[in-house]
Amino acid sequence: MVIGRNYNIDQPDRVIREFEDTIFGQDQMVVESQRPERVPFDLAAELHLRFDAVAVAYRKAMRDAGLAAGSAIGTAVE
Repeated sequence: MVIGRNYNIDQPDRVIREFEDTIFGQDQMVVESQRPERVPFDLAAELHLRFDAVAVAYRKAMRDAGLAAGSAIGTAVE
């Protein structure tokens, strides 16, 4: 793993690496315990407001690329 920094440049790399390993280790437990819900790609299934534009564009792009359709992720779009 490569970690860049522009602070504490006098601090030994080992100290920074041990600190980052501690933080990443704590984050890893949280991230790996998450079970996200499937995103509905049927845009009619939800109410969308103006601030949802990015999410709507993402879902359309995923659907158009054949990466998601309906509830089965990875199936071809008909």
